[in-house]
Amino acid sequence: MPETKPGSSTQQDISAHPEGAAPLSQQQLAARAPRNRRPSPQMRKVCELMAHEGLSLPQAAKRAEITRDSAVRAFHKANVKTYFNQLVAEIRANAAQQAYLRINHIGQTANSETVKLDANKWVAGVDGIAAVKRIEGRHSVNHTFGGFDFTDAMQDVTPEDDGHTD
Repeated sequence: MPETKPGSSTQQDISAHPEGAAPLSQQQLAARAPRNRRPSPQMRKVCELMAHEGLSLPQAAKRAEITRDSAVRAFHKANVKTYFNQLVAEIRANAAQQAYLRINHIGQTANSETVKLDANKWVAGVDGIAAVKRIEGRHSVNHTFGGFDFTDAMQDVTPEDDGHTD
């Protein structure tokens, strides 16, 4: 028989029993063996609701139509935690692409022209297209007037009286 390292689990270690006790049956051994199963359909739904919609465990359990206690008990199992963590990792890995697609969709289908414009500006900015900028310049012109110069040659321009009377 090959030598095993301390702390490793073998079929012989699992079936070990105290002296005088009957050996464990195959069914009992299978019950003690670690399980690597997928979560039940209800628990998968609970995990998906928690991961995709951000619901708490009790809220997700209620929507999946299982009891809160059953969901809590199942969530403590390694296979359920692994499934949930994988879902969250997938969501995070694709979050940027999903956000881009959502905003692009909003830019095409929104009812508000302002929302469409803002979404399309954002998409254009991400794609490296510079948004059209409105440039306003204020121009001011100052005219200065120094006034009239009446210095040297002032002449009297009043007509002379020619002596006619009316």
